[in-house]
Amino acid sequence: MFKLLLNLYWMILLFIPFELKGNEPADVEYITGPFEFGSKIWHVLFDNKPVALLQKQKAADGSLYYILEKFEDPKDPHSAVSYYLKRVQDKIYLLYKEDTHAEQPPPPLINMGIPWDTAVKIEKVNLLHKVNAMGMRNTSKWVMENITKHRNIYFYTPEFIEAAKKLKLLPKNYKPPPLLPKDEVELERYLSTKVTPKLIDPQLLGEEDPGMEIKSKDK
Repeated sequence: MFKLLLNLYWMILLFIPFELKGNEPADVEYITGPFEFGSKIWHVLFDNKPVALLQKQKAADGSLYYILEKFEDPKDPHSAVSYYLKRVQDKIYLLYKEDTHAEQPPPPLINMGIPWDTAVKIEKVNLLHKVNAMGMRNTSKWVMENITKHRNIYFYTPEFIEAAKKLKLLPKNYKPPPLLPKDEVELERYLSTKVTPKLIDPQLLGEEDPGMEIKSKDK
């Protein structure tokens, strides 16, 4: 049930294409190569497939974080694969590439090395889409029910809770209720997922999309 709820949440919430500008999400933006990554990096990651920019956030240290979707089949919205990238000056790092066969959503943003403030901004963008679609009251109810009724463990992640508080969808001093022991174990495993960023070096790239190394605490 945990994995099913996580999948449902991720399908309807996270991969929504807009960028935080004040408190208003922007429209979807389809981009073409090489964009801000260089032609070889673009070719290896995305080939000639359609790509949508979901978010672009700038951290306090000047690093840029991107969330993009590549559509393997332009006619099939379910064929999208998400990429989390970091740019530091001229260096591009692949933080995470979605495994289309995975039963869990991407690891928590802070586990990818995304700074806390930036991770909270990203979650705020995701929640703002819900607010625009459902209104504040219904979104607040939706968040609360996923925590207290459905025990959706993703809603227990620190950056999500903080984003919901900042948008006043949860009370300022709110603390999620305790989970059942088996769900607590699942949450601990999820929160302990370790992601190793991969530097995308144009000089070393072949023609294949670079993979990722992801480890959970029990592996």
